[in-house]
Amino acid sequence: MRAAERSAWARFKLGTMHLAGSGIPKDYAIAHRRLRRSADDGHAGARNNLGLMYDQGLGIAVDHAAARDLYHAALGNEHARGNLENLYAEGRGAPSGAAAVAWYRRGAEASIASAQYRLGQMYAKGEGVPRDERAAAEWLSQAAYQGHAEARKEAGELYYKMGNYMEAAALGHEGAVHALADQAIKAGQPGAAEEYRRWLHAPKPKPPAARAWPTGISLDPGEDRQRTMQVRAAGVGTAQAVSVNAGVANVYEIIRWFPETDGKGKTK
Repeated sequence: MRAAERSAWARFKLGTMHLAGSGIPKDYAIAHRRLRRSADDGHAGARNNLGLMYDQGLGIAVDHAAARDLYHAALGNEHARGNLENLYAEGRGAPSGAAAVAWYRRGAEASIASAQYRLGQMYAKGEGVPRDERAAAEWLSQAAYQGHAEARKEAGELYYKMGNYMEAAALGHEGAVHALADQAIKAGQPGAAEEYRRWLHAPKPKPPAARAWPTGISLDPGEDRQRTMQVRAAGVGTAQAVSVNAGVANVYEIIRWFPETDGKGKTK
């Protein structure tokens, strides 16, 4: 308990134990308090787990906007990425109209495939934003290249409709390949046309599969940075005491961690 007062890492561990009921009874109030402090200190796993509490209403009122913000703040954590993919895919907490465009754009710009797909659909249909097939195809193709199967199909169809046959063919649109073959014939390039037709009958590689991100509670506390820093500092002190030159590299690390020694706290 005393360690939890000093370390974001320890607060994450204790908060997660109370959240999951791992070895101790579940206590959402304690979990929320510990995880909030750890999240405020920048611990990605704590941000994910706190986000999950808001997402699912675990001991607190459901707040999908707060959950989304916490997941975004923890994108270095794989569980946060998976939870965020699900949140956008299911549309939890999303507003309507023009506000929905900004809601999904944030996720799309963070490379969340489900948000890219939904934003692409909005541009394709003119939902809350002027209809823009080019923007729709670009967002859909970004999701497609992350393995989103529906986005792949819809992006290919949009590119084909716009006459962008090469982009459509790259997404597996067979009609676009036929169109490219016809263009090659008209341009006096029968060899190229034959290559396109051969492609139509050749075995096709499977399109990229969407990565299966983990979801739910993050149990990995990561490195205890405070303890690591203390151990290194102790090691440097020992090295200095016996005049070991090999400790110099660690001295530079300690200097970077303690700004007051970086020329500002020196005595004259």
